Amino acid sequence: MYADDLALIITPSPWWSRTAFQTNMQYLAQRTLNQVQLYAATWKQPLNPRKSEYQWIHRRVVVPSLTLTINQQPITRSSLVKYLGIYVDDKLSFHQHCIKMLHKINTNSVILKYLNRSRTSSFKSRVLIRNAFILPYFQLIYIIWPLLSNSLVERIEASNRKIL
Repeated sequence: MYADDLALIITPSPWWSRTAFQTNMQYLAQRTLNQVQLYAATWKQPLNPRKSEYQWIHRRVVVPSLTLTINQQPITRSSLVKYLGIYVDDKLSFHQHCIKMLHKINTNSVILKYLNRSRTSSFKSRVLIRNAFILPYFQLIYIIWPLLSNSLVERIEASNRKIL
């Protein structure tokens, strides 16, 4: 839980059969949502179903769908969720996260290119600009570094070399 964001992680039991999987996940997820709803109502912190979404993280080709509700209103399923600055896709590949961070890095590196071309800034000021506008996005990539594919790692390293 962070400020007004909340993430619930519900994991299936390894002993569930394939046929019971969807039914058990539906029951467990809705029961958990009902408990959170009750807590939120007790403390006068209403949940907004329009801002709520759920995500299956899976390796299956065809994923069953759930019907989850908050205050009798359905919540949508999303294949990409941003939570605490990290984009989590439904396959846990983090490919979209890295692409979005690299896009922000490339956008912000224009500032450095301009300062470098103008020759009006000191090395120290360019380092400060890099640390403020580019490094945080690299750090959001580095926390998931061991999970990335080799091709994505090469792309990130090339971007880092270009900026340095």
